[in-house]
Amino acid sequence: MTQNEMQASTDNYRRFMADYKISTNAVSSLDDLISRAHAGGTTVVLVQAPLHSGVRSLFPEAQQAYQQQVQSVASNLHVDLVNLVDSVPDDPRLWVDTLHLDKAGAAYLAPRLATMLAPILGS
Repeated sequence: MTQNEMQASTDNYRRFMADYKISTNAVSSLDDLISRAHAGGTTVVLVQAPLHSGVRSLFPEAQQAYQQQVQSVASNLHVDLVNLVDSVPDDPRLWVDTLHLDKAGAAYLAPRLATMLAPILGS
């Protein structure tokens, strides 16, 4: 990711998040989905994907509200939460843009994700 690509991605995220609100309908749908998965015998794990610090710093209050909501869902429905939000360095060789990892970023993240999931999934 070049500096120009980072700036464009950050600007896009700023516009996308301008009117951000946690949707009670989306939370309810997630609760229902997890409950149905549990009823079917599925192990559910919520995973928060990595975000570049450039976008994390734009809306700290929204990030905190989102984090609290995800933690609440995980706690209320007894599911594990794997938080990878700050698990990948800001090295531009690891990112396509501020929201998506490239192949090198995925290779960087994969062993960390596996290590975090192994005790949860019994691998």
